[in-house]
Amino acid sequence: MTKPRDFIATLLKDALAQNEQPMIDRAHRTLRQRPRPSEPPRPFVIRIHHYHVLEEILRKAATIKNLQYQGKTIRIFPDYPPTVVKRRALFNRARQVLRNQPDVRYGLLYPARLLVTHNGSQLSFTDPQKAEEYAERLTGSARPQMVEAM
Repeated sequence: MTKPRDFIATLLKDALAQNEQPMIDRAHRTLRQRPRPSEPPRPFVIRIHHYHVLEEILRKAATIKNLQYQGKTIRIFPDYPPTVVKRRALFNRARQVLRNQPDVRYGLLYPARLLVTHNGSQLSFTDPQKAEEYAERLTGSARPQMVEAM
């Protein structure tokens, strides 16, 4: 059986078409129950030895839309603290609305700030509700409102 460090180093080299394997200090699975056969595998948490290599890996992973390794889709994300993950998740609805809009670029900056570029103007949101309202106005796709029957 391959060590997790060796497996991840090979995976990163092959999936990202790098010249050499990155030096990995640590690699381990997250502490969750083993998934059922129908569920995706547990994520790995890794520590890359050189920070510039980590930045390159994250940059490449973000530019490749459908990252594959041995026929399986993989995803690479930075490891954020749980509080930051929760704050960033609050922007999911706004990002979903903006996703397929032409002439709209957006990104989520650390720790939790949505940056939207449209027609050459750039807006920054730290309030998820305001970001969602702006995205819906921009795209004309307001969320259906609940109406109470009398």
